[in-house]
Amino acid sequence: ELDYWNEVKKANERYGQMLQQAEYEAMEARRIEAIKTRVAEIAQRIGADVNVIERPEDVTEAAAKREIEEGRPPLGWYNVTTGKVDLYLPGIPSAQMAEETIMHEVVGHKGLRGLLGEDSFGGLCDAVWDYMKSSLSKREQDFWLMYPGVNGDTRKAADEYMAHIAESVDFSEDRSVWDKIIGFIKDALRKIGIGAGVNDE
Repeated sequence: ELDYWNEVKKANERYGQMLQQAEYEAMEARRIEAIKTRVAEIAQRIGADVNVIERPEDVTEAAAKREIEEGRPPLGWYNVTTGKVDLYLPGIPSAQMAEETIMHEVVGHKGLRGLLGEDSFGGLCDAVWDYMKSSLSKREQDFWLMYPGVNGDTRKAADEYMAHIAESVDFSEDRSVWDKIIGFIKDALRKIGIGAGVNDE
């Protein structure tokens, strides 16, 4: 009789493990579907070519392979050979993280102009120039309008100003101007349908 109840207990444990496995697989399937859906949306909106890699054996980038072998799976990387953003699905916990990874790689290799397109980037520069007019002295405004290569173009002046702020801001001290520019950039991104993909870095 004792053996019978031991077998019943073991059977219940196996059943419980099967339920847990089934629940895990269902959650994993939902995660993967959510990531793939978001990736397709973002790729279409910003004109990026994104390759989703699901298995370690499909990774061709040497550095990424090494990180996987060392137990440090990467989120994604820019594949210089193919010109695509490679996302490593096993390393990505959520759709938002997938979006942030795409944006990080695209911005890093295409820049804001390439990401936003000429029209939206021009609108961003207009917003920054309006800020410059309200916060900088006339002398400072003239300096940026006469900056090499600008030739009085307010959009070019704003572009150079953004580059200067990004290069020179001390994040341990006053970063109010940088925060203001980041706000303009986020507004420009929202206008093309992207909300969460770029952080302040």
